[in-house]
Amino acid sequence: MLLTRARELLNAESATLWIPAERRYPEVRLTARIDANGVVDEVADESTQTDAIERHVLQQGETLYIAPRHRSAEEALQGPIAARGVRDIIAVPLRSGDAVVGCFEVVNRLGDLEYFKREDVRLMETLAAHAAVAVENSRLIDRLRHDAYHDALTGLPNRRRLTSAITEALGVQPAPGEAVALLFLDLAGFREVNETLGHDVGDKLLAEVGSRLSARAPDGALVARVGGDEFAILLRVDGSDSAVATAVALQYVLTEASGTDGVPFDITSSVGVALYPDHASDANGLLQRAEVAQREAVKNPRGVQIYSAALESRSVARIGLAGDLRRGRSSPAR
Repeated sequence: MLLTRARELLNAESATLWIPAERRYPEVRLTARIDANGVVDEVADESTQTDAIERHVLQQGETLYIAPRHRSAEEALQGPIAARGVRDIIAVPLRSGDAVVGCFEVVNRLGDLEYFKREDVRLMETLAAHAAVAVENSRLIDRLRHDAYHDALTGLPNRRRLTSAITEALGVQPAPGEAVALLFLDLAGFREVNETLGHDVGDKLLAEVGSRLSARAPDGALVARVGGDEFAILLRVDGSDSAVATAVALQYVLTEASGTDGVPFDITSSVGVALYPDHASDANGLLQRAEVAQREAVKNPRGVQIYSAALESRSVARIGLAGDLRRGRSSPAR
């Protein structure tokens, strides 16, 4: 790894790469030491605190070089330097474009009469450039992975991630009396919102719905946006009654007073419920049957419907009837 290589090239006691937390990216603090095998993840050590020297480099965006014959550190850094037992150090900013995103440092050249030289500073700056590229590449991969499994508008998991999560949930044997439930929720009248008030208002409404469902869904539930004005909630329940009660509670959450750009909304919804192992044996089956139940829930006064085989028969019958009607219209008059 680059850290080990840097420590060896500069014959240093240690080499550290530090990147502070930013948005969804967690803090990274990796160190290669002369007295340790491999690289140590110091974030896992709760006693590790943000270092004043690294923070200084992050804020100033300039290389810090301290050696016995070269001491240009600010007065404020003298205490942290002494506290860390730093004899000599090269700390270089990590850059992403014009932004400084972290710090790359080597500390204490080995040997009583040895210390870092000016040419070592140039080498560290070259190594830091390579480290920055590696970090950006890994973050790009992380962003692509995140985007592939999340909805861009709400930030919620998308249908692809939901399907994967259902498969994972079905792989865990339910406890006695427990079931995996999928609630498929569709908003009523959303098309009219888009047509009357515009897509910007509609997008804000969807974001509001996603936020409410996430905040009020039971602990451990996964809330996803699966398309258009459709959302899904995956959770474990004690049985069908518990699943229905959760669906009703989430419907109520959406009817609470809401408004976007000064326009009040009365958000109503219909929810279909499907359970594993009662109604399906795999992820696609559970999702499909929750959707079938949701289409029937529109006709239900309370707007919630549990899947049953009879619903599937009705759907198939309607499809057949529609086909008959189309064929009838296309048949020549006799």
